[in-house]
Amino acid sequence: MIELIKQIGLTKKQWWLIALGALGWIATIVASGLGWNPFPVNWSFTNSGAFGDSFAPISALMALIAALGAVGAYKIQSSEIARIRAREEEFDKIAQSDRARAISRQELLDRQTQKQIFENTFFQLLKSHRDLVNGLDLTERETGRQHQGHDVFRLMIEKFKEILNGDRTVKNVARVWESFSEHFRYDINHYFRMMYHIVKYIDNSEIEDKYLYIQILRASLSEGEIALLALSCDYGEGRQKFKVLVEKYALLHNLSEHEIRFWKLRSKYSKSAFSRDMGSTDFNEYNSGGGFGS
Repeated sequence: MIELIKQIGLTKKQWWLIALGALGWIATIVASGLGWNPFPVNWSFTNSGAFGDSFAPISALMALIAALGAVGAYKIQSSEIARIRAREEEFDKIAQSDRARAISRQELLDRQTQKQIFENTFFQLLKSHRDLVNGLDLTERETGRQHQGHDVFRLMIEKFKEILNGDRTVKNVARVWESFSEHFRYDINHYFRMMYHIVKYIDNSEIEDKYLYIQILRASLSEGEIALLALSCDYGEGRQKFKVLVEKYALLHNLSEHEIRFWKLRSKYSKSAFSRDMGSTDFNEYNSGGGFGS
């Protein structure tokens, strides 16, 4: 009721005047009913009817009060509806914020799970590759000395250079590589296919920092392995598919300057093959194709 009175908008003084006026009329009616006649008029139905008509202003006043009450009630209802709508909108915003946080948490969990799965597979592949290297062995015919693991690749490169006999023309290197890769096909073909699939696995993944895992792989390669990788991608099967990945991820980065110059690799590879910072950082420009491995 108090809220309704406030919504009508009348002052306290105005409300007091209306109340006093209404009480005055009511007091007059009651006094007349008790026999008090302040007017020199004989009472009759006709006179009482005329007297009743004199209350028309009161009726009008009460109608006005009712109208003002209706207006006040409408304002109160409108204000309440507006508050309810504002509250609902606030609840909707809170609900949307909660859903967004829930989605964000789920996406984070999905990324963490995806990373864990990726790393488990990556390090298993890397272990298999290292086991393959450690399982390699090579015996020198002249001395009978046996070489194992990374040392096998060092010896292969030395023998390759010995067979070249100083002739490092493209034609001669290609000829020697063909004979070399055929002689060691059971060792190096399997080795390079395994390495290719590891790099391709990183490249195809949706992991954020792919280069970090490339660095881990790259750090495990010996000088001889990197040199043979460069030759394979220049003269062997790696030309078709692996070379673009070598240039994309700077797989020749740890190769010594001596080996780079000896094999004239800077004229055969883009700068990005030796240093990621020197090459393009937009990996989308690379497209793999061909058939090194499956």
